[in-house]
Amino acid sequence: MALKLVVPRIVHRFVYHPHRLEEPEADPEDWGLPQAETVFITAEDGVRLHAWWLPAPDGVARRGAALYLHGNAGHLAHRAGMGFALSRTGLEVLMVDYRGYGRSEGSPDEEGLYRDAQAAWRHLTSVHGVLPRRVLLFGESLGGAVAVELAVREPVGAIVLVAPLPGTVRIARAHYPLPDVLLDWPNHRFDALSRIDGIGAPVLFVHGDRDRVVPRSEARLLYEAAPEPRRWYEARGYGHNDLYDDPGLWRAVEDFVQEFLPASD
Repeated sequence: MALKLVVPRIVHRFVYHPHRLEEPEADPEDWGLPQAETVFITAEDGVRLHAWWLPAPDGVARRGAALYLHGNAGHLAHRAGMGFALSRTGLEVLMVDYRGYGRSEGSPDEEGLYRDAQAAWRHLTSVHGVLPRRVLLFGESLGGAVAVELAVREPVGAIVLVAPLPGTVRIARAHYPLPDVLLDWPNHRFDALSRIDGIGAPVLFVHGDRDRVVPRSEARLLYEAAPEPRRWYEARGYGHNDLYDDPGLWRAVEDFVQEFLPASD
């Protein structure tokens, strides 16, 4: 009985590490994005989500728009630099905070995060009029599992998965020597491995060979289960949290975007 009461709390703390973002510190200009616009998106169940809309800089060929789905910790402002780097590939970028993160309402759970990604995709395609074939999903860590689930349900042009999570059960098993009955967490499974064969878009996998959070072997399983066309970029000497310090990562992303999202007329 005690385990039934304690485990759900442990699971929630293991899977989600949201940071709040108060209104006075939420101006994107304060985070190095003076060109970004603050927007609010309402999910299907009424939860109000905070997001930034970042236009591509002048002088680059326009290729569509990216939906940036971040990892399990922090908030979107912590990813300001990554959003800007992604925009330099010729993509408008929508960066959204999941429920319970940043200034977004609610509390995170698996179905809720899926609803949040769905609402952001709908915002891109309906409000901004981006064609689905021009949408790039960019998911990091936990956001990779969210991106896979969205790509199974909605058409997109391409997907980038950075240190993607294949599923919480597999990662928990790799870190904790506990019985599986304690590691299988309903409502928090994020089982991308069982879904990824259903995506219909090219996908780039980016992973560090020193990743101790999501072991390389787990990411390779996800890669091998994905349909073609697929690409693999390995950041040698990098782990889970310093991956974006690898200059080769953004070259790989830019090459992938150029290959599968040609410049619009």
